[in-house]
Amino acid sequence: TAKDPVDDDFHGIVSKRLKKSLNSEEVVAALSVCDTEDALASVETSIDLFQWDGMSCWNIDVTENAHKWFQKHKKKNRALCERVIRRLTLLSTGRWPYVLCKRLKSKSTSCSLYETKVDGASRIIWEVALSFSPRRSSTDQSYCEQVIRVWDIVLDHDNLSRAIEQVIERIEKSHLRGQECALYSEIDTSKSEMIHLEDNVGKLKIPRVFPMRQQVISCTESGTSNPSGKAQHFHPASD
Repeated sequence: TAKDPVDDDFHGIVSKRLKKSLNSEEVVAALSVCDTEDALASVETSIDLFQWDGMSCWNIDVTENAHKWFQKHKKKNRALCERVIRRLTLLSTGRWPYVLCKRLKSKSTSCSLYETKVDGASRIIWEVALSFSPRRSSTDQSYCEQVIRVWDIVLDHDNLSRAIEQVIERIEKSHLRGQECALYSEIDTSKSEMIHLEDNVGKLKIPRVFPMRQQVISCTESGTSNPSGKAQHFHPASD
């Protein structure tokens, strides 16, 4: 079977950039002192994507729109796709210095969006969302946890404002379609895990975890009452 030259180029890019690979704990420690883009880029290039130990505390949820972006660009701009993946890997550690991400201003009250800079023009648009957690759930108890949900990758910073509006529109439509399915799960918001942990280098953001009722509930069965400490979690539909 003939080798794919694109794959060869991709592996070549990675091997040239890697100087000393860092594991997840070392990346977290390095991020704690990142205050410039150059420092962040140095940490980014120290990640070996083929040997990453997978000890990240945040799961990355890629929406259909973001997945299409990767499909479109993975051959003609493999290096940019790699940089996006590296930035998402940094986010997954839970150490979020301002140089890595910042909250976006919008008129929406239903969602809070963040941006992560990839290069001078490109940005990742994402939110902290709630999703069912297979890794925390068992046969005895199901859980939801906060995840990083990637909505879009914008290549031109001048188009960021328009992209934010489109993302908010997709989020609101997605949540609406989820509610229209008339099925939801109850989560116990009074028993969530800590959102931050303090250590000797500052705050490490930890995803909140919520116990769920084992069965999915129909709105026609639940009536209108909502027990204290319980929240209704409508699973968002495809964007």
